[in-house]
Amino acid sequence: MSGGAEEQRSRGEREPGSRGTCILHPASCILLELVIVLGLFAVAAFLRVYEIAAIPPGLYYDEAYHGVDALEVLRTGQWPIYFPHNSGREPLFLWLITLLVAWLGPTVLAIRLPAVLVGLATVPATYLLVRVMFAGEGRRRSVALATLATAWLAVSHWHVHFSRMGFRAISLPLTEAIALGLLWWTCRTLFSESKQGSTVRFVLAGAALGLCLYTYTAARFTPLVPVAFVLFWIIATRLPPRPAFLVPAFSQAHVSRFMLYVSSAVLVALPLVAYAIQNPGVFVGRSGDVAVWSAPDPARALVDNVIATLGMFGLRGDETWRHNLAGKPVFDPLTAILFYAGVLLAIWRWRQPRYAFLLAWLGVMLLPGIISQGAPHFLRTLGIVPVVFLFPALALSAISDFGFRISDSRITFDVLRLTFVGLVILALAFNATLTFHDYFITWAHSEETFYAYHADAAEIAGRMNALAGPDAVFLLPVSYLWPPDYSHKTVDYLYRGDAPYHFPRVDEAHTPADLTAQCRGFAHVYVVTWTQGDHVDADPKRLVDFVLRKAGARVGEMPGHGYLIEEYRVPPDARFALPELTPAEGNFALQLALRGVVYGPSTVPAGGNLWVVLAWETLSPPPADYKVTVYLHDGAGRGAGQADAPLLDNQHRLTTAWPVGSRALSYGIIQVPADASPGEYVLDVGIYDPATMQRLWVKDGEIAVTVGTVQVTRP
Repeated sequence: MSGGAEEQRSRGEREPGSRGTCILHPASCILLELVIVLGLFAVAAFLRVYEIAAIPPGLYYDEAYHGVDALEVLRTGQWPIYFPHNSGREPLFLWLITLLVAWLGPTVLAIRLPAVLVGLATVPATYLLVRVMFAGEGRRRSVALATLATAWLAVSHWHVHFSRMGFRAISLPLTEAIALGLLWWTCRTLFSESKQGSTVRFVLAGAALGLCLYTYTAARFTPLVPVAFVLFWIIATRLPPRPAFLVPAFSQAHVSRFMLYVSSAVLVALPLVAYAIQNPGVFVGRSGDVAVWSAPDPARALVDNVIATLGMFGLRGDETWRHNLAGKPVFDPLTAILFYAGVLLAIWRWRQPRYAFLLAWLGVMLLPGIISQGAPHFLRTLGIVPVVFLFPALALSAISDFGFRISDSRITFDVLRLTFVGLVILALAFNATLTFHDYFITWAHSEETFYAYHADAAEIAGRMNALAGPDAVFLLPVSYLWPPDYSHKTVDYLYRGDAPYHFPRVDEAHTPADLTAQCRGFAHVYVVTWTQGDHVDADPKRLVDFVLRKAGARVGEMPGHGYLIEEYRVPPDARFALPELTPAEGNFALQLALRGVVYGPSTVPAGGNLWVVLAWETLSPPPADYKVTVYLHDGAGRGAGQADAPLLDNQHRLTTAWPVGSRALSYGIIQVPADASPGEYVLDVGIYDPATMQRLWVKDGEIAVTVGTVQVTRP
């Protein structure tokens, strides 16, 4: 052998990218890998467990719905193969939640601990996946790639985020890593010329693939990964030239093995498939609602989605606060460059099976985000998690191989190796620090996150637990636009008191009778008014407050973060109703006419309340959104109380949206000052534009209509 050959062989033995084996004793190599995995697992565990009881805040509606379903499973003993409510949900993650709820009770931790456990299990599963996929390139190289990919996964803001919230999608990366890792392990023998493969391995791999379908909607794309890979395989074997490292041509022997694989997958998935056939509307309903073809311009939306999805790795990430620190991409700028470089490297090597498999996985599992609205969407693209961190690792490996090849001495080689390893460790430490800062400091304490996770509803449930008593009832009004059977699942799951609670839909035609039935037998009524979020417009006319104060009294209030709890005392047998109105006349600027009025009581003690109901008709389109003012005065300039409110119809529309001829009610409560002098007071009604404070005229320069008089007495 020539000296040049000796030198080349010597260099090849020391190149980390070479196909050599571990230079340590086999047992020491295994121990070293175990230490690596445990170290990465410890880092991952810290980021996924730290402050898990408080971060994320609250409990989002969909998470709470899982808990409500878990309680129902425990109550009935029936374990559904598919949960049809809340747009339909696959059962695997919910079954796990049910076990935790049975153990820990209806707590937030019981919802989120399964995600923590599944997310942590994904870390070693990813390591093993990469080790198996790149075992053919030598132990040192496969260990290096597995270590880098798993390290990025462990400190990834994206995966940390979803490992701490109770969304079933987090179970998809784990089951994918197991299913497709088993498939690759099984196919390794097929990539040799022996064309053999273990029957048991194919059965296990197929069963694991079928299990994926029980995790999340996007898992329905997972079977397309091996299909896409087989297509790559067929195309690659048909294109010349055929390199020595290329897999053998697809043969009948391979077909029989894959048919066994498919049969096993179908058998495991059969119960879910049978449900889908029997209930197609439930099974695909949500997917159709969010599909890109439901957009006004599907072609444009699809192009935009492709661009947004490709850019989510380094340019702009998911904007939804529930899924991400809004806009934060998957990778920092440097790692993003490595990721895109790794993808290009895999494309360059696409005829090699492992790279074709990576590209098939990445491309297929990005489809759920591409073909649905709202891209980039971190939740729907979670299926790429087991392989996405491998691409920057591939780029780093290629860079290191190039550097080691050009080193012309052992000293230079060792310096390069140590420098490279040190830089990689610093980069990963930087990523971990960035994830901690962005997640635990910036994201966790933002107002957007508080409301995105319905922390206000969780706080409300806690306050209700503290206030619940034998003579109490809770009312949480919602808009008339919400379904009749609506309830906030966060409250349903976290409230454990004995006092009843209701979500009355606010509607003048039905609310008084509904409240009569809901409050019958209860003297303490607590009303939750949302000041932020989805239900801020539940009762803009304050109808619930009006009918309760008309029959009883408001005795206190408890403000909270995004809500207000008001306490009322009412007779247990109270009947709430809007009284019949007496005809009235009043023409305000030829735009609105006063058609009816009723008020009471006619005699009010100082410090007491006077209620008023007014009926309106639209004469001509109002040019502004007006407010109504009702006030008591003694005729000499001394007032005795006033109530102002926006003029809204029963659909809660402002006056500029009132059709001509439409009718609406307004109502208010005037609190007479405790120091008001006894005597007769005049009750006047006026209308004004809140933007200019300009009053509408009535006639002859007057700006109010007198609708009656009230006698004020001593307290």
